[in-house]
Amino acid sequence: MLTAEYLLKGLIFICPRAKDFPLSSSSTAAGEELYYANLYIGGCSLIRHHMNMKRDLKDYTLVICAGEERYPDYTIKEALMREKWDVITFQEHSLRSLEICHFEPYLSELIAYARELCPSAKIALHQSWGYGETRMHTMKSAGVASIEEMFDKAEGNYLLAL
Repeated sequence: MLTAEYLLKGLIFICPRAKDFPLSSSSTAAGEELYYANLYIGGCSLIRHHMNMKRDLKDYTLVICAGEERYPDYTIKEALMREKWDVITFQEHSLRSLEICHFEPYLSELIAYARELCPSAKIALHQSWGYGETRMHTMKSAGVASIEEMFDKAEGNYLLAL
């Protein structure tokens, strides 16, 4: 059986002691056991994650396995050191991902920090998405005219950030 640990930071972490939570139907079909954690702050930007990292702020709630367990007042360091994570993902706030200037130097420094504390973990970017029809006013205020344009701009910047 394959196992994986992920920390999704948008932050999300996934690891082997899954509580029967399939990350996707394909992981269940493949017989993989997945455990994940989301280091959660709603609508958080890379610059805020970076500031929280530098100051070791307890601004997060660590959510384990789709909300089955919740731990408030967590730091990035505490979450990174909690498990032997296989994968750590990073994500920029949806609207800020429309401009490449919002990724650096924050993303590189967050990745370096994660690698320092979790040297065997793979690093991934969790791409933002285009808002739905109910958020058209927000997209237009950000200078995009459609869901497709928002997705395309974000996708282009995530590819550049790699």
